[in-house]
Amino acid sequence: MLAVHVDGRSALYLASEGGREEAVELLLEAGAEVNTKTKKRDTALKAACLNGHIGVVKLLLNAKADVNTKNESGSSALYVASEKGHTEVVELLTEAGANINTRMKLPSVSPIIRSSALYIASKNGHTGVVKLLFKAAAGAGINIEDDEGSFSAICGASENGHTGVVELLIKEGADFNMKSTGAMTIANCLHGDQHGGCFTYIDVGATGKTPDYVVSGCLLPRRG
Repeated sequence: MLAVHVDGRSALYLASEGGREEAVELLLEAGAEVNTKTKKRDTALKAACLNGHIGVVKLLLNAKADVNTKNESGSSALYVASEKGHTEVVELLTEAGANINTRMKLPSVSPIIRSSALYIASKNGHTGVVKLLFKAAAGAGINIEDDEGSFSAICGASENGHTGVVELLIKEGADFNMKSTGAMTIANCLHGDQHGGCFTYIDVGATGKTPDYVVSGCLLPRRG
C-alpha cells in the first residue's frame, strides 16, 4: 500500500500537483489508485488541472481518472482549469466528458450561490476557455440558475471590464436582461464598473428589447 499524507494527499496527488510526469507514471504503474481523495475530497486530477500540468493530466485521464469528481465545495477539475485559464487542459477535460454545468458553492457570498466554469472563466476574462466551453456544450448552461441561484457569465464579465468576453457571450446568445442571484442585473454590475469599455449602461430592461450590441454603451468600446 502506498503512503498517504495526514491530510489525505497521496504520493500520486503530490506528484500530480508538482507536475512530475515521470513520478506520476511510475506510481500509476505501481498500482496507485487514480481517484483517491484527500480529506477535502480533492483528487490528483484536480491538482494537476489547477496548476496546468498538461502532461500529468493526460496520464491521469489515460488511467481512467474521474473527470467529474467534486470536492466538498462542489469544485471540479474543469472548474479550476477554467478559473486559471488553462485552455489546453479545459479542452482535454471537455473531450473526456467533463460536465460543464457542474457548479461549486461560494460560501463567502450570502446567500450561498453556485458558480459555474463558464461564469468563472468569463469573470476572469479567459476568452479562449469561454469559446471551448461553448464548443463543448453548444451554448448549454449560459443562463442556467438552480434552486440556490447562480451568477450569470455576462454579469461577471461585465463587472470586471472584459469587453471581449461580453461580446462573445452576447454573440452566443447570452440574455442581456437576465437577473442573477439576488435580482442582480447587468445594470447593477455595470453601475459600479470602472472600465471604459463597459461603463455606460443603456436601459433596455423596461422595453424588453434585445440590444444590438449597444455600440454607444457597455457592450462595445465607445466610438467617438
